[in-house]
Amino acid sequence: MMDATSVPAAIYTRKSNSRNLDIEVTSIDAQRQFGESFVAAHAGEGWEVVPERYDDPAISGATTNRPALRRLLADAKAGKFKVVVCYKLDRISRNLRDFLDITDTLQKCGVRLACVGTPSTRARPPAAPS
Repeated sequence: MMDATSVPAAIYTRKSNSRNLDIEVTSIDAQRQFGESFVAAHAGEGWEVVPERYDDPAISGATTNRPALRRLLADAKAGKFKVVVCYKLDRISRNLRDFLDITDTLQKCGVRLACVGTPSTRARPPAAPS
C-alpha cells in the first residue's frame, strides 16, 4: 500500500528481438528482476514497485512507437509514479534525440529516471535553483 511518503517506481523493460526472449540475462523477466531488486534496495527511501508492467518485447529501441513506452509516458503525465527504473539507458531508446525527448517529458512530469546498470543515474539529481 503506497502512502504519502512512498515513492512509486515503474519498471520499464525492452528487448529488441524475439530470439531468446526468456533465456538471456537481458530478457524481459531478467530486466524486471534487476529492476525489482534495485527498487527493493531503495525501500528505505520509500520506493515501491507499481503493479503495472511496462514491457516491450521484440521491439527495437530505434523507434518510440512502442505500446508500453506510450503507456509509461501517459502514466507519468497522470502522476502514477515518481521514478522510472530500467536495466540500461538503451532500453529507453537507442536514438539520442528520442532519448532526450523522453527524459525531458519525464522531467516535466516530475519523474526521475534511474538505471540499474548506469551508476551515474543512481545519485539524486541536484536540487532545482531557487
